[in-house]
Amino acid sequence: MAAKSALNGWVLALSNDLAPHGVTANVVLPGYTPDTELFGDGLSSTCPPRCLTQHKPDHLSRPEAVVAVAKIR
Repeated sequence: MAAKSALNGWVLALSNDLAPHGVTANVVLPGYTPDTELFGDGLSSTCPPRCLTQHKPDHLSRPEAVVAVAKIR
């Protein structure tokens, strides 16, 4: 969570610095995304992370959805 907060602060500062030049900056900060390399073989079903108890299973990020949001338009 600390890394996401740091990235958010950094991109806000970057946006303020670059805005006068017509440049925008964005960051995509998805939540827990199962089936990614970050979690290897996955998480133990007996010990789910705190985020799993905060979100409905159908609201978890999917890798394809994160990629779709991050594509440059």
